[in-house]
Amino acid sequence: MTAGDVERARNPQTLADFVKEARKGVEMLLDGETDKVQAMLKLVGCFGTEGDWNSGSVYLFAIADDGQYFLAPEDSGLAGTYLDLEDGNGCDVAAEIARAAKDEPLQCDSLGLVEGTAPPDEQNAGYVEYLWDNPADPDDGEAPGNSRKLSYVEGIKFDGLLPGKLFILGSGYYPDWKVPEGPSATTDSGGGGCALVRGTDSGNGQLVVLLLAASLLLAVSRAGRRS
Repeated sequence: MTAGDVERARNPQTLADFVKEARKGVEMLLDGETDKVQAMLKLVGCFGTEGDWNSGSVYLFAIADDGQYFLAPEDSGLAGTYLDLEDGNGCDVAAEIARAAKDEPLQCDSLGLVEGTAPPDEQNAGYVEYLWDNPADPDDGEAPGNSRKLSYVEGIKFDGLLPGKLFILGSGYYPDWKVPEGPSATTDSGGGGCALVRGTDSGNGQLVVLLLAASLLLAVSRAGRRS
């Protein structure tokens, strides 16, 4: 299961299966980790680079239930910052994601993206609908954007890393987005930047880690008062 599969299928079950597969790698990667910056470096290096987990308009994200990003696409620079935005309908996106991951009633308006879809069987899991910017659409502007997005999220406990908090892993797709055809279309690159997860090597690992470390340390230091 890859990001390309999700973008081509654009249905809730494929999305959920994608997140479930990624969760296995995340749990293995963060087993025993207690340092936030190191956790972010590992996650972005493995799942944030262009490849099987991040392609076209589909990417993995991870936040704590207080809104702090642990995983976002590598080129976004969001890891370590906080998601604190309302969409065009007034939906507090981070709060709604946290509610879904805690099995709490959702409060944002429905966008009609999950009608007829069975709710997840798992605890601490759910679908979230909101407006967001599509990174593959140059006309969509910046966050929060105007494209309808359906995300699926699962809450995971990492007590050593986030005592008393919930780690939330998710991904989403844009049902109204027409995937371009031809050379620019979404393809499966067979990589993803994480030898632990996919059995491949990212190639420029040391440089990526140094750049990520610098940006994450700066982001975490700026946002430290909120953690």
